Amino acid sequence: MRNFAFFYGALPVALIAILITANSGDREKAQNAATETSVSSPAAPETSSDEQEQAANARAESSKQPLKINIAALEESLKTLRRDQPGTWLEAFEERANEIYEGDELILLEAKNNNNRLQITGYIKKGSDAGRSNNDEVVFVIEQNGDVTESSAPGRITTYTSGGYPVYHHWSFADTMLQYWVLHQIFASPSYLYDTPASRLNQLRSSRTDYRNTQTYTTQRQNNSNFSSRWNNQVSVPRTSVPSVAPAAPSARTTPAYTAPPAAAPAPQRTAPSYSAPAPSYRSTPSYSAPSSSGGRR
Repeated sequence: MRNFAFFYGALPVALIAILITANSGDREKAQNAATETSVSSPAAPETSSDEQEQAANARAESSKQPLKINIAALEESLKTLRRDQPGTWLEAFEERANEIYEGDELILLEAKNNNNRLQITGYIKKGSDAGRSNNDEVVFVIEQNGDVTESSAPGRITTYTSGGYPVYHHWSFADTMLQYWVLHQIFASPSYLYDTPASRLNQLRSSRTDYRNTQTYTTQRQNNSNFSSRWNNQVSVPRTSVPSVAPAAPSARTTPAYTAPPAAAPAPQRTAPSYSAPAPSYRSTPSYSAPSSSGGRR
């Protein structure tokens, strides 16, 4: 009886051991299968930066939100602005950005060397703090996004809709003062920084107030309106262009950012009559005839 009791007591233990061994084998097979599947399955394709930018532009367009600033006018000023020094150029560009922007706030600039690439950021001044603060709102970012050479100067401008959607535009700042200064290593110092000083805010306000009392500002506002209209009617934004590049519809009348006054008609010139001197007349002198030698002296 003791043998039967031992047998029936050991049987459950043996069955449990068999079940544990079987479960362990099943788990090992499942792990091996999962490993093989993970190795053999192709990785999900990564989204390129170009595709990400295009998707962001599409989201911004579908939102139908206006852009915070006329990016076409900004780009034009980057190409045409000329100053002899980087600091004075940045101040002039800062004034131009405030002329383009129609809000009540000021736009302040920060220019710096970011990982050996030039970056200029425009901020909408928020609050009454002196100078820039962490509460200021980014309105555009202009950045060098490639090596600059004598013939190439790749850049990217990022601006934002009123709801904060980014819009990317690639361009070239070749043949501009920015290219010159990058090539000559003026912006190359890691410590280089331009940050709108607090002492400059009153000057910016005064300059903008004077500008808004001119006819040129009326023209600028019309340009901004035309740009916004083209932006809202866009079907898609190509990576390398902005709505301002596309021509307006034939029925839409656009006003250029600056129209030079027509040149004054030249004053009529009085043409003096040509003077022709009369041909000189000479009195003919009778030819001299020597006296005849036949008479002789008497």
